Amino acid sequence: DMRDVEFGINIYIEIGGGYTRVINDRLNIGGRVKWLLGMGNLELKAKNVSVITNLEGVDPGYNWSTGSPLDLRSAKGTAAVLADAQLASSFEGMELVTNNEGYIETLRFRASHSGVAGRGVALDAGISCEVFKGFTLSAAINDLGFIKWDKNCTQFADANTASLAYDSNDPGDYRRFLGIIGSDEPINLHLLRLTITDQQQSRKTSLASTVTVGARYRTMNGKLSFGALYSSHQVKPNALSELTFGLNYRPANMLDFAISYSPLMCGGQSIGAAMKVGPLFIGSDYIYLGKNIKSCNALVGLSIPLGKSPFLD
Repeated sequence: DMRDVEFGINIYIEIGGGYTRVINDRLNIGGRVKWLLGMGNLELKAKNVSVITNLEGVDPGYNWSTGSPLDLRSAKGTAAVLADAQLASSFEGMELVTNNEGYIETLRFRASHSGVAGRGVALDAGISCEVFKGFTLSAAINDLGFIKWDKNCTQFADANTASLAYDSNDPGDYRRFLGIIGSDEPINLHLLRLTITDQQQSRKTSLASTVTVGARYRTMNGKLSFGALYSSHQVKPNALSELTFGLNYRPANMLDFAISYSPLMCGGQSIGAAMKVGPLFIGSDYIYLGKNIKSCNALVGLSIPLGKSPFLD
């Protein structure tokens, strides 16, 4: 059985402007307003997908996803799939391709037909306060907003598995049924048997906002600092939380070194490191320390400061 499984794609472009204000020597606030151009969104929600069996000659705990057609040759009885799933797609240039039976079998994207499928707005806001000399608390919320998708670019589909059944009296039916149940595709559209509905309406989706709270202590005239950062990413179906500890050393105004560690990410087996030389920034927030390195990331940036840095006083 599968319950409360969700899959989503959200593609958009941000155009925005921000403002920061120094209230006094201890308090800073800032915000940014963003205009969003939605390129595409897809949401697949499977509340329940179950295989109901009434078979003889098959173990009750039989794993349908790894089974073999040979296992069902001697089975007698029936089996069926019950699914409660819905799909909503808002894309300019994506087609929900159906087979001869009317079920969605694949998603076809045509880059030449892509375009803006929705529009929205979002806000970022933050505040920092120096509680006492060298110790600063900060908080921020990012991507608090929504996108409204155009009706002409939106399609809906519901699961319809009434005809997805196995009957031992039908020769060869076990191959078809087991082939669908045992598919290793990331999204088994053949199992859900989604059919496009006649529903035509716009839809609104929220962004995955992030709440961040941090603390930092600076010493040695600002050359050395320690910090902790907690973030909660409001994704579906459950929020993702992360706690990171960091150390930063700035031996000169044009040179910075930093290292970070998260006890939650990768079971505490990864670190981050960065170096800034003048305006050039190079780093990685994911360096895996385990035996099998399957992925990592690298960040390269160029910063152009406007105005005088408060750390040069």
